[in-house]
Amino acid sequence: MLLLYTTAVLAAFIVGAILYARWHYGELESVGIPTAKPAFIFGSDPNIHDVVVHEKDYERFKQFGDIWGSYEGRSPQVFIADPEIARQILIKDFENF
Repeated sequence: MLLLYTTAVLAAFIVGAILYARWHYGELESVGIPTAKPAFIFGSDPNIHDVVVHEKDYERFKQFGDIWGSYEGRSPQVFIADPEIARQILIKDFENF
C-alpha cells in the first residue's frame, strides 16, 4: 500500500513539474509571433551551448522575418531585427513598458 502511495505522489510530482516547465509554451503563437518550436521542456534551444548564437539568430531571421520568438527554458523571448520597430518600442512607446 505504501508503494502505491509513493508511486502516486511521485507521478503527481513529475506531471506537475512538466506542466510547470511548459506553462508558457504557446503564448507567443497566440499573439501571432512566429516561433521556433520548443523542445519537450528545455525551450527552443536545448543545445544552445553547441551552436554559435548569432548564426542561429541569423538563420531564424531568414526563416521568420523581422520579428520572431523563442523560448529560453520556460520564458518567452521576442527578437526584433527591424530598426524602425525597435526605435518605436524603445523611444516612442517607452512609457508603456
